[in-house]
Amino acid sequence: MDCADPYDLAGFWSRVTGWPVSKIDDPGAAEVLVETPAPVPGILFEQGRTE
Repeated sequence: MDCADPYDLAGFWSRVTGWPVSKIDDPGAAEVLVETPAPVPGILFEQGRTE
């Protein structure tokens, strides 16, 4: 999902769902993954491009 602040939004959805933010993702990252239980695909948040 495109968004302005991937880490913030992933943190929100992590708290809502109880699923963790990937340990390799840090604040300020352009892409942040919320890890989901198998076989559900993870939720990837990406910083939207400015053109």
